[in-house]
Amino acid sequence: ESLVKYLERGQGARNLATLSERTMVWHASFMAIDRRPWIGYGFIAGAKNALRDCWSATNWIPPHAHNELIQAVLSGGIIGGILVLALYGRAWWAVWRGGGGPKRIFLAIVLLQVTIMAVIMPLISLQFSKISGLFLLAFFGLVAARPSVVKEEMSSPAFVPETQELARSA
Repeated sequence: ESLVKYLERGQGARNLATLSERTMVWHASFMAIDRRPWIGYGFIAGAKNALRDCWSATNWIPPHAHNELIQAVLSGGIIGGILVLALYGRAWWAVWRGGGGPKRIFLAIVLLQVTIMAVIMPLISLQFSKISGLFLLAFFGLVAARPSVVKEEMSSPAFVPETQELARSA
């Protein structure tokens, strides 16, 4: 019971049930996406205007979709959504395939935090902010680093061009 009161933050059960009314924003976003699924509405003003046209509440117009993937599809259509999924997927693939070590574990934790935050707000598909910078650093730190197995294979004599030429001439 105390956990529910903490999560409500004085706003009531409705606020908690709708994730601070994000589910209503997502519904309006899906209505707009349904109208232009392939190419979306463009970034910033186009998506905001599309949300305004599909928004049924009168007190506030959402500035964005409050979700990374939904915002990407709203702005750039299915192609934009695929690109955002590819970025997150490639970063998580690097976590899955990479080795351990404190730096990689730290970057994986940062990526986990950013991915969780992407459920409630657009991070890289709307604007570049401090949190977007965290995603960018984690992405390049994880993707650019080669696993130690690859480094060992590349340092073996079979991968040195002079060694291969000597073996052919002998």
